[in-house]
Amino acid sequence: MNCGRKSNWEKTKWTLQELKKRTNIRIHTDLLAGLPGENYASVLNGLNEVCATLPDAVQLGILKILPDTPMQKIASELNYKWLSQPPYQCLSSDALSFEEIQQLENFAKLLNLYWNKEEHKSMWQEMLQTQSATDILTALQQKHQELGYELHSLSKAKRNAVIADICVAGGRRPSAKK
Repeated sequence: MNCGRKSNWEKTKWTLQELKKRTNIRIHTDLLAGLPGENYASVLNGLNEVCATLPDAVQLGILKILPDTPMQKIASELNYKWLSQPPYQCLSSDALSFEEIQQLENFAKLLNLYWNKEEHKSMWQEMLQTQSATDILTALQQKHQELGYELHSLSKAKRNAVIADICVAGGRRPSAKK
């Protein structure tokens, strides 16, 4: 079902790459999960594609179903579930389960901790040569669970130790420069 959003990923990717090559502009990318027909595999693929362009920031957001909008009508027709009060976040869609959306929210938190702070750019670049971003995020989440760490408010020293461990576990030695 068409929800009025159009995109051309190949054109967008080319533009991102050109901006990185030709300018010093800080690139902040946004990926929205929960649009009609978009399943978990397609969100993960999109996340991997976005991360492969190495933007400065990656924001993974979950669709909001605002009252009295065309999307609210579409969501109702497709049996979406969402919060009836702000922030009106989608809880499940026609193609994403509640559990899948929860996992995507975990990935969003991990991106904020390990990508968007820009402390580990060289490690991400190295790891992305042999692994997908979602594989790395899964490993980070597993390490957090193993150590009993929350997915927010983690000290820089702990973040450094976690990502260094993931980098080594993935067959890469952590780079000395960050």
